[in-house]
Amino acid sequence: MSVPNRVSFLLASVALAVSMAVIAIPASGSVRSTRLLPAFAGCGAPAVRPNSIVLACADGGQSLFQLHWSQWAADEAHATGKWWQNLCTPDCAAGHGVVAQVDVRLYRPRICYDGKLEFTRLTLRPVGKKPAVDAKVSVITVTSPFLFASGTRCP
Repeated sequence: MSVPNRVSFLLASVALAVSMAVIAIPASGSVRSTRLLPAFAGCGAPAVRPNSIVLACADGGQSLFQLHWSQWAADEAHATGKWWQNLCTPDCAAGHGVVAQVDVRLYRPRICYDGKLEFTRLTLRPVGKKPAVDAKVSVITVTSPFLFASGTRCP
């Protein structure tokens, strides 16, 4: 290889290396990567900061929606939103639902069988008027690891 060709090759290599370094450096003020944060699946695909979560996998009879996340960290996540539950009166097919405002807490992150980090526990705390389903309910904690898609893949 001639000297001019070696110089051109060297300059092209340096330009490529600088370009790659610039691409790899995040801009200041950019959104923090979600790859290191736990996701939550409920009955669907694992997601970080989902807008809604289906809680009753068999029939969709309970769900969270209009979720607004105030925190999503490595150890827990907090949101406010609405909890919908089918009262199943007279039966689940013909039943109607009730909606309550709730605080949501996700916690107990675990590395699941697919190698992804996911929250495996959920707590709901009704805010203001209690849900019509049971006026005595103050906190609902879901601890069974088998109720959600996460639970079937996580220890």
